[in-house]
Amino acid sequence: MRHLCVSFTCGAIEYISFISLAHFLDVNVFYSHILSFSLATGFGFLGHSFFTFKVGSLKVRNASFFMIQVLTALLLSVFLLKYFLSFNFSIYISKALQMCVTFGFNFLFGYLISFKNENNTHIR
Repeated sequence: MRHLCVSFTCGAIEYISFISLAHFLDVNVFYSHILSFSLATGFGFLGHSFFTFKVGSLKVRNASFFMIQVLTALLLSVFLLKYFLSFNFSIYISKALQMCVTFGFNFLFGYLISFKNENNTHIR
C-alpha cells in the first residue's frame, strides 16, 4: 500500500508538472518531460527510501542500481513519448501512455533489483 501511495504521488507530480510546463508555460515537450521526470524521480527516491522501504539513505549498491534504473527509464520514456507523438496523439494521451509503460518497468526493476539487500531479499 505504501508503494502504491508513493508511486501514485510520483505519477501525479510527473503528469501535472509536464502538462503545466508543456501546455501552460509553452516549454518544449522534451524539456518538459525531462524536468517533470526528474522532479518525480527525486520525490520517488525519497519516498521509497524513507516511507516505502524505510531504509533511509540507500547503500551504494542500491543507489547504483537505482541510478541505472533511472537512466534506463529516462531513455525508455523519451523513446516512448516520441513514439506515441509520432502517431499524432495529443501530448496528454502520449504522456499518459508513456507513463503507464514506464511505471511497469520501474516497478519491476525497483522490486526485483534496486531495493534488495545483500542477501538478495527485499528491503522492508
